[in-house]
Amino acid sequence: FPYRKAIGELIWAMISCRPDISFPVVKLSQFSNNPAKIHYEAVKYLFRYVAGTRKLGMTYWRTTPADDLPDIAPPTPLAPPDDVRHDTSEFPTLTSSTMHGYVDADWGTDIRHRRSVTGITFMLGGAAIAWKTRVQPTVSLSSSEAEFLAASDAGRMALWLRSILKEIDVPQQHATLIFEDNRGARLMANASQPTKGSRHIDI
Repeated sequence: FPYRKAIGELIWAMISCRPDISFPVVKLSQFSNNPAKIHYEAVKYLFRYVAGTRKLGMTYWRTTPADDLPDIAPPTPLAPPDDVRHDTSEFPTLTSSTMHGYVDADWGTDIRHRRSVTGITFMLGGAAIAWKTRVQPTVSLSSSEAEFLAASDAGRMALWLRSILKEIDVPQQHATLIFEDNRGARLMANASQPTKGSRHIDI
């Protein structure tokens, strides 16, 4: 089958409604010029996964019920609520109408170019409203630097989403929380001056 056409169809699904396939699609698209047998097999496996999970979806909810919408019970989530919701006592401003994001990055796992991959997801109303997976433009010297660059990308994406939400009359009253799991990246972001590990990052 035409490899490029298959990747294009997967990219369309990824952009429109399938954030869960972002990482493998980005990886497989890097071999569009000269795919090997293992890449064809991975593409076929990914199509089987999409076909097998087509009944799954993202569920959004409102803070207050709407009279003009039917009263339908939401579907049962696949994960327990404790696994997908944060403690509101720790984050009092985090509600279903508050946008928040998650960001992560690997560190040079691709032995061809050693560039890291960034993954970003922003949530609102109980499900994802924007997501992105991309190869970082530079080689990171540490996992903290890779996560720091990913967090920077997520911050720019948050500003863009906040401007859109303001235009459609859903303004965000509080700062947008972005959850990052790398302690070193958080320390670099909160440092008042360059550290030893970030001294080479000028801008």
